[in-house]
Amino acid sequence: MTFQGLLNILDENGQGVLAYQECARAANKGIKQNPQHAAAFFLLGAAAQRFVETYQGEPLSINTAGVEFARFEKFVKDLTSVYEVGDSASQLEVLNSVATKLFA
Repeated sequence: MTFQGLLNILDENGQGVLAYQECARAANKGIKQNPQHAAAFFLLGAAAQRFVETYQGEPLSINTAGVEFARFEKFVKDLTSVYEVGDSASQLEVLNSVATKLFA
């Protein structure tokens, strides 16, 4: 599992609640498969689960789904970028940034 793979799950499955549920499950698998990236997968899984908890059983407009997808996509791009070329300090900075934005 890759960070981009999580984004692909959302994109290929309609960006709705069921897609985010699948994404959260895949993020949990990512933790096990890539323990060196566990914190990042945990945050992405938490973001996906938060979407599920917020919108399950509620009407979800196309606009809201798009905004939420763009937010998740930004998390994925930031994490992918820093894990490809960043040092540990940079990775920690991005992890903290994602966590702060997710739980703000």
